[in-house]
Amino acid sequence: MNKIILASLTALLAVPFCAHAEQILNDANHQQTITVKPKEIFIVKLPANPSTGYMWQFKPPEDGTVKLVGNWKHTPSKKNTPGAGGETTWRLVAGQSGETSLQFFYRRPWEDASVEPAEVREYKIVINSTSSAASTPASAVKPWF
Repeated sequence: MNKIILASLTALLAVPFCAHAEQILNDANHQQTITVKPKEIFIVKLPANPSTGYMWQFKPPEDGTVKLVGNWKHTPSKKNTPGAGGETTWRLVAGQSGETSLQFFYRRPWEDASVEPAEVREYKIVINSTSSAASTPASAVKPWF
């Protein structure tokens, strides 16, 4: 009986600390339409290797449909090898209902804009308040690094 009560109390105490799993956009869902709710946080993770001089460039939409939370972050590969790649991550939050397109360009920052990027990733984002996607509470929208 005591074990059941202890297990129940442990489960109840753990609930407030459970985090909502944020949607992660990456190469696998590139060129797909992603549906989110207003104020929902989602993440974009793309493979990158800054030692080559290339880095991902992203500019949030000017209409405010999606905003960057904090700054982008590069995480090196777990391989402790010189020149090993890693991934660049952006944490974004959806604004009010609407649609937008997010574009990421893999290029050398010193090159002229007329030079074609080595890679492009694009995601169509639909912000829909009636979506079945779970949303992150507005109070949780804080920079993460």
